[in-house]
Order: sequence, then structure tokens, then C-alpha cells
Amino acid sequence: MENPITKHIPQPSQNQYIPLKYFKELIGDLSPSPYQSKFSFFKLLEELRLKSNALKQSTLSETVAELEKMEAQLQERPSDWEALFQTTDFEALMIHIFPSFFHKGQMGFIKGPFEKHQFRFRTKAFQEIMANENREVKLDGHKFLNADSANILLAGITVLNTFYDQKIEFFAAEKITLRDPSNKMERHYKFNVQFDYLEVKALKSLMKLSQKKIHELLNNLNDEELWLKYIPPENFVFEGFIIGHISDVTRSEILSIVKDMAANEGGKNGHESDLNYLERLIQSFLNMQEVRLGALQTVDGPWIENITWCLLRKHDTFMVEKSLSDPQSAYGRVLQKLEPFIIEDLQQRTPLSPLEKALVVEGVRSLLLVPLKNDEGRVTSIFELGSHKPFRFNQLTLMQLQEFISLFEMGSNKFIQEMDNAIRLTIQQEFTSIHPSVEWKFRHVAGKYFRERIIEEKQSSLDPIVFPSVYPLYGQADIVSSSQQRNNSIQTDLIDNLERLHQLLTTCRQKVRFHLFDVYADKVEIHLKRLKKGAFVSSDESVIVELLTEQIHPLIRKIKPRFSQLPDKLIDNYFNALDPELNIIYQQRKAYEDSVSQLNQAISHYLLQEEEKMQQILPHYFEKFQTDGVEYNLYLGQSLLEKGDFHPFYLQDFRLWQLILMCEITRLVDRQSKELPVPLTTAQLVFVYNSPLSIRFEMDEKQFDVDGAYNVRYEIIKKRIDKAYIKGTDERLTQAGKIAIVWLQEKDRQEYQEYIDHLVRNGYITPEIEDLDLEKMQGVEGLKAVRITVLP
Repeated sequence: MENPITKHIPQPSQNQYIPLKYFKELIGDLSPSPYQSKFSFFKLLEELRLKSNALKQSTLSETVAELEKMEAQLQERPSDWEALFQTTDFEALMIHIFPSFFHKGQMGFIKGPFEKHQFRFRTKAFQEIMANENREVKLDGHKFLNADSANILLAGITVLNTFYDQKIEFFAAEKITLRDPSNKMERHYKFNVQFDYLEVKALKSLMKLSQKKIHELLNNLNDEELWLKYIPPENFVFEGFIIGHISDVTRSEILSIVKDMAANEGGKNGHESDLNYLERLIQSFLNMQEVRLGALQTVDGPWIENITWCLLRKHDTFMVEKSLSDPQSAYGRVLQKLEPFIIEDLQQRTPLSPLEKALVVEGVRSLLLVPLKNDEGRVTSIFELGSHKPFRFNQLTLMQLQEFISLFEMGSNKFIQEMDNAIRLTIQQEFTSIHPSVEWKFRHVAGKYFRERIIEEKQSSLDPIVFPSVYPLYGQADIVSSSQQRNNSIQTDLIDNLERLHQLLTTCRQKVRFHLFDVYADKVEIHLKRLKKGAFVSSDESVIVELLTEQIHPLIRKIKPRFSQLPDKLIDNYFNALDPELNIIYQQRKAYEDSVSQLNQAISHYLLQEEEKMQQILPHYFEKFQTDGVEYNLYLGQSLLEKGDFHPFYLQDFRLWQLILMCEITRLVDRQSKELPVPLTTAQLVFVYNSPLSIRFEMDEKQFDVDGAYNVRYEIIKKRIDKAYIKGTDERLTQAGKIAIVWLQEKDRQEYQEYIDHLVRNGYITPEIEDLDLEKMQGVEGLKAVRITVLP
């Protein structure tokens, strides 16, 4: 009957927020309801007695007896209800009667009819959200002013249905908005109230109401005096209790707010305050506090106007135009392909357009872009969502934001698509970065989620994406001695830098009697001597770079204009030799890093090219990673196939192909190394794992991982074998120009012997085959390997 949270505060302003503790005080001062009420379990007891007699269950009979005892205590001492309801006996009784209340995360309450703010019983989850008094409550002035009318209306309708043979349907639901004042993020909750255990009794003779008078009431719902006149409060008493269920409706409520904004504004007005509010809404919608919202706008094709509220608040118009006209840039791709685009980590993307470089400087890592069109289908702006955290967005994020983006587009262009079109658009355009072999699975899960949550309005969640019983193929081409080579290049650059700087400081001291030159020259000389002796550790780089960039370089730049006798040319030559971004000598390390990058790109290009050919043989899931070299995972099996059947001969064919692939990569590295600034070699590794396992898409990490504790052993072995040593020696298993094949079972060794014989016959490898036992590693022992040498 009564709204679960009574709302009546004198003239509150619209959209006002007050602390939760003050809200509780305000609702505690409300005037009592004009209708009499009495808390009782009598109607529930009637229902339980009927069930007990019909089912003849002793447990149910015991529950009835306990509830009868509690009802007697309650009616004898109604003012002592709080102590009674806090007993363990009462909670145990509630568990039997309303077990759903005790599910994890369930929010609900029990209270008497027309009681103001007292909840006789609250679930733990409901207590938690109402206990944080640092939160703020959003007040809606209109609803507060009409709370009494709603109570009188609900009471009157109940009387009409009970005593006047009416069948008037009404729905009692209320919402409350809680906000975290520190970040302005909101959560919206919906209260659904049930009156199954509430009964109204007549205390006096019923007033005669004709159908005409009843229609008069129903046509004047807000006329309190009329309802109180025809249904006098002193004639009735409400006995029993009401049940409330609370659900989190944040996303649906935010979509409603955005829809109202779009309809009321008739299009964006360009005010930053509105867009800042939209940004806070989308933060609450995704529950991501750090995300930033932008809109890069245009009028006619060339992106030259109205780019005032993009992610890059300060920008150069020419830089933006250049990036948008480049089809290789993320923004240019969106404009050209007219479809959403997601970058999981902007720092790892190459090449970067000028606009993307500027976003990296601003700290943007994850980037989501969506084209927005007007009624004629012309792109007028690009919807931007950015985060300083990598891997924050994926195709599932686009699914969740589809209606939000459509409403954003409506506010800008007075247009919104129907929900079924939105779902189709999501399926067609929002999974472009998901591997094609598993796209069908994401499409199925996405469609089910949208149907349940948006169309059927269920509190649905995304189904897990799992592929059981798949066979893994793992391989890597790892740059040999990469850490040592990188350290050597750093050491060489530091020695060069320190020698140049020592000469400069010595010369400056000869020209000007400035004692700090001597101090810094001594520090430089100490570091220089130690580096030349080969005593380089990883911490040396940061210590020396800090000394140079934060102490010596600023000193020289500041003091140079004051003393004309300082050697200008020598100073200029020194600073011109430094990298403009790092402010240090960056030559040998740059050559090494460039070599690693070029080699990785060459391997990756060839690997992806060959893997794409195998997709035509059998669809499979493939992923690769680049560090100091390239490693990859490949999975194949029946569960990965949308259509068709899997057979073990596919696994055999893929294993032979993998060995041929690794031979060709070895040869590619040998050819490519001669063209690199720093010659590099790689050691190849293949891990044979014959047991099928399951892979699951992890929502947090936005990638597939091996699923289940048993299958974790595969990941442990895979991560450690590249550091394995041959048993009884100090020789590493992986060697330049060779392929190491690690295996677990003898049948794997026999199977691979056939493949090795094929490689020998076809001139891929030498006939010499090494069978090796590997040293025990942490958590791994008993591994064996075969090592083969690739012919040029």
C-alpha cells in the first residue's frame, strides 16, 4: 500500500542531493497516515496452516507453531517488536518462510502497512547500502509533494477491490538514487512492494458507492479530499505486513535520463556542463570512474569545425584534419569504414597518427570510437570514450553502450534507431576485433544478453564464453641473449654520454671558477670508471639518467647565459647529440630496439600470413604476443567450430605445419638479421601437450585463458620451459638456429619422429637429432625434449 520510502519534505528543490543521514531524519518527521494499521502475521499463518494440513509435513507444522508463538508475543507486546525481530529465532523462521531473502546480494525488507520509515526486517545487502551515511540521496521535489496522494490512492484502491467488487490493477514501486559525493557516481535502486499478506477490514458499515462514484474517483486520482470522503479512514483498518524487493536498475535508469535529455534538448547544445554530466552518467553506467567522454564533430566531410569537446581538449586543427584523413589512423579508419573501432592499448599501437600521439601524451591508453550519423546517414561526429588504463574496452563494452550511443546520437541529430536494429548493428559492427574463428560465439552470447536485458527487461548477465576440450599448440621464436644485448647497448650509450659530459664539465671549469663543475665532474668520473670496468647493474641507468637530466643538464642550461666565456659551441654540440625526448645519448639502444621491432614485425607478418592459410583448412583460435621475440597460442577442437566436425587428423596436420612454420621462421630470421642495425638471432621452441583442455574468455583481462585448476599445469610448464637447462649441464635448451620440441608422453615422441623424418627428407633440418632430458624446475620435472637444427 504505502511507498516503501515515504517522501514528504517541505518544498525540496528538483534534483537536490542531501546526505543519507539527513534523509533518514527527514522521513522520520513525517505525519502519520490517516488510515489505521496493525502489523500481524495472521494471513501468512492462514496460508501455512492450509499447506501444513494438505502436505502433512512435520517441519511445516513446526514452522506454523513457531510463527503462532511469535504472533502471540507480537500482539501482546506490539511495542517490543524490535527486540523480537532481532532474535536468531526470528531470522531462522524467515529463512524457512522466505528463503530467497537470504540469497547472496538479495536486497529486501518486511514492514507494516503505512509505517513511516521503520523496516521490521532488512536483508544484509539492503542494510549495507543504507548504512553508508557518507552517500547522498537524490530528492525529486514533485514526487515528495505527492507522496500523501499515493498512500491514500493505494489504500482506496485496496478498499474498492476488497469490498466493492472492483478489479483495479495497480503497481507499487519506488526508486531511490544514491550518489558518492567524492566522484559523483550514482547507483539507482528500485523498490517493488508485494501485498500478498495484507488484509483490509471494515470497522463500520460500508458507504454505498455507485459505479458512477467509483468512476469519479478513478478520474480524479490526485483529489485527496474526494478519496477521503468516499473511503473514510476511520471506517477501515489494514492488518498484516508488506514485502519489498530491491533491485539495482542503474543502467536502465541512466538510459532513461539520457533519453529525457535528448528529447528535451532536441539535440546537443554544446554546453560543456551538459557533456560533463553525460560523462558522469557514462561513468556510472559502466561503473568505471576514470573514463572520459568526447565528441569529435564535423559538418561536411572535412573535419574542420566544431571539434571543441573532443577527448583532446587542447588541439591543433591541422593535426586533427591530418589524422582523420589518414585511413591508417584509428580516426581515419572510423571515418572510412563507418564502423566502431577499439584500441585496447594506445601505447602499443603502431604507427600512431599525430592525434593518437597527442592522446598518449594526455595519458589515454584505452580508446573506443564510434561514428555518429545524421538523418541522411552522413557522419557528423565521432563518439569517443577514453581511459588511462589499458584493456578497458572491448566489443562487449560496445554492446552495453549501444543504446547510450544511440541516444547520444539522437540528442545530436534528432535520430534514434529501433532496438532490434541496434542489436543487428551491434552484431555486424562491434566484434571486428574478436578473432573470426570465435566471432559466432560472441554473437550468440551478445544477442541473448540484449534480448533478455533490453527487450525482456530481465536482470540478466552475460553468459560465460568457454570452449571445452580444445587442443593447444604453443610456439615461440625468442631473441637470443636479449637482456644482455639490451644492457650492453644501454651501457655503451651511458659511457658515451658520460665521456662527452666529463669533457664538457672539465672545459667549463677551466673557463669559469664555478665549484659545482668540479663536484659533478667527480661524480661523472666515478660512474664512468665503474661502467668501463663492466660493473653495470640495472639500477645504474636510472641513477645516472637522474643525475644528468635533473641536476647537471639544468645547471648548464641555466648558467650558460650568465657567463659568456663558457664554450658555447661545445655546449651546443653536446646537447644536440642528446635524444630530444629522453635528454640523454640514445644511439646504441635505439639501434637495438629498432632491430627488435623490425624482427618482431617480420616474424609476426609471416606468422599471421601462414596462420590465415590454415584457417581455410580448419577454423581455429589464434593469438600472438610480442616481447623480445614472438610467441603464440593456437587452439583447435570441436567446440570452436560453428559448423562441421573435428577429427584427430586435423591435429596431426597442424602439428606438422607448426614444425614447418618454425623452420621457415628460423630461415627468415637468418635472412632478416643481415639487414638489421644490430644483428639478432632467435631460438625456436615448441611445446607438445596431448591432453585437451578448456579456455575461457576472462572479462577483466579481455583475453582467453586456460580454464580450470587441472589445466593450469599446462600454463605453468609453458611459462618455464624456455628457461630450461639440459640435465647435468649448464647448457640452455633453446639455442640459436635450432628448434626445441618439449614433450611429456612417449607416444608424443613417436608421433613427432614421423614429422621429423619428413623434415629431414624435404631439406628443412639436418639428420642429427638430439634427445635430451631436462633439469627439474619449480613445480615441473621429468620433461624431455628433442632438438633439431634448421638448414639455411
